[in-house]
Formats: sequence, C-alpha cells, structure tokens
Amino acid sequence: MSQRALLYIFLGLAFFSCKKYEDGVYLSFQSRAARIDNTWMVEQAKNASGCRIELDYTGYQFNFTRQGDVNITFPVFPSGEETLTGTWELTDDNDRFRWIVTGDTLSFLYNGYQTFDILRLTGNEFWLVDDANAELRLAPQ
Repeated sequence: MSQRALLYIFLGLAFFSCKKYEDGVYLSFQSRAARIDNTWMVEQAKNASGCRIELDYTGYQFNFTRQGDVNITFPVFPSGEETLTGTWELTDDNDRFRWIVTGDTLSFLYNGYQTFDILRLTGNEFWLVDDANAELRLAPQ
C-alpha cells in the first residue's frame, strides 16, 4: 500500500472518529469549555411534540464561563428580571451538560439542577435536549 493511501486512510479515520455529538461538530481545535464560554440566547426551541416554543424564552440570557460559572438572567412578570448563579459541568463522558444554580427559580422554566443531552456544540451553536425531550438551540448573543 502506498504512503498516499495510508495517509488518506488515517485522515478518514481521524475525521470520522472526532465527531462527538449527534449533530456534530466533526473536528474542533477549541476545548468544549472554550466553545461553551459565551453569552447565549435561545434562537429556537421545540417541545417534545415538535411545537415551537422559543417565545417562552424571550429575554432569557445564559452566560457560561470556561471556568464553569453560570449566570442565567430571565424576565419576571409583570416587570423586572431575576438572575440565577451557579456552576456548570459536563457529565457522562462529555455527552451531557448540567447546571446547578441558586436563586428564585419560581418563575424560571427549569429547576436549579438541570441536565441536558448535547446535540451540537460549536463556537456559534449550542444545541441541547432536556429530560422532557424539549430541544433548545442556543446562539451567541
């Protein structure tokens, strides 16, 4: 077998073995923490039935740092906003994302301890599925 053929085989194996999440990314030179480190907003959301629910997340802002800190700001009816603080981590061989936040979660759409499956993680896309099979597609703010 020629060196060129071996190179193509090696590159092909490397390319296909780098995909971690269901919807990609195939290869990234940034760590997962570096890709998560951003201020995110919900660009699209669907419940388990496939109905679009992103309007439920209007005004939500998720700030995750590479060091594992989290600040979530969300609107509180009739006016104002609340901020939850805490930490985030990757679990289950980096397949799941979890936050633990404290603060007044009464008006928050999730509880203070929430785990998501990761579908896609790039510098510009962070797609998550919660335990009720609702999908959140986060984009940088």
